[in-house]
Amino acid sequence: MKITNLTNSPYQLVDAKGAAVMLPAMGEIEIDPHPMYENLYRQLGYFRIEEGGAPSTKVDEREELRTQYEQLTGEKPNSRWSVERLKEEIAKNG
Repeated sequence: MKITNLTNSPYQLVDAKGAAVMLPAMGEIEIDPHPMYENLYRQLGYFRIEEGGAPSTKVDEREELRTQYEQLTGEKPNSRWSVERLKEEIAKNG
């Protein structure tokens, strides 16, 4: 499974063998996570998780809004903005 960190902080994950693996800030790794932690990684919202290394077909709403904001203003949005903030900025500039 491929895990992409969506935050500016590194995280220590646990692989299937119980070994600690560092996920760099805004980085990605290929990992077979420990079954006890796999669901937690999905629920946190800090990571984009792709099964089997294949790209996910579901597009993240936040990524869609970031693209829409960039097309509207010609500037990249702040990477820390939430979905709600992106919607507000699009409404303000639209």
